[in-house]
Amino acid sequence: MVNNLELAKQAALAAGMEILKHYNNGGYAINTKHDDSPVTDADYAAHRVIEHQLKETGLPLLSEEGEIPGYDIRQQWSRYWLVDPLDGTKGFINKTGEFAVNIALIENQRAVLGVVYVPIRDDLYFATEGQGAFLQKGNDIQAIHGKEPSADGLALLSSRVKNSRRMTLLRDILPGETWLKANSAMKFGMLAAGMADIYPRFGPTSEWDTAAGHCIVNETGGAIFDFNLKELRYNAKPDLENPPFLVVAHHKAPWKDYLAEFQAAWNVQRGK
Repeated sequence: MVNNLELAKQAALAAGMEILKHYNNGGYAINTKHDDSPVTDADYAAHRVIEHQLKETGLPLLSEEGEIPGYDIRQQWSRYWLVDPLDGTKGFINKTGEFAVNIALIENQRAVLGVVYVPIRDDLYFATEGQGAFLQKGNDIQAIHGKEPSADGLALLSSRVKNSRRMTLLRDILPGETWLKANSAMKFGMLAAGMADIYPRFGPTSEWDTAAGHCIVNETGGAIFDFNLKELRYNAKPDLENPPFLVVAHHKAPWKDYLAEFQAAWNVQRGK
């Protein structure tokens, strides 16, 4: 029997191939969901591929493009798949190439397996709790590690969105940082592979946006926590929205000090 990691990798690769068919051929329909976010035929096609591939595990599957059970059902799940079949739909539509397939296995509210696949680059990031994290390109597999803190300053990673007041304030506090931008969960892979020190997120995200990358970052020596320094948890509440969070490449950096300074300055700006 194929193990869960190999199944998840196969599912991500198959979904990526399906996405690229739509990406290269065009002609796909674009619709708008209830939250005004776009969804395409490629999102649904990738969902169907992943659902089929993971069916043999017998575990529940929670997918952005599938049926979302009520919390009365979900809270009974101690182990389930959490999936975003096409993370970065806007990047897919705009032909930037910055989109990914996210597959995570959740156990007791923690991401214990994660796969993030970036089809355009053929970058397959994966990790299992306690087993390290890896980047696979074709048949080549290499272990990856987070960036060590440096006296030269920090490399900050963010989405390609308008700079918010909170992001501007945090940048002013972080020491001597350089700024990299990218969209979708590929940012988790970039940080896990040592390209950046920190990825702050203030805008809205859902649990399927972060879970796969969360496991990968953890296995490279990093962490993901909210602005109260609490690690993100999954399926721990009725809604599936994440709080604002930080992804850090190395837990040894003085994040607590930076956040305390940020919170104090943000409270002043808000008049608290």
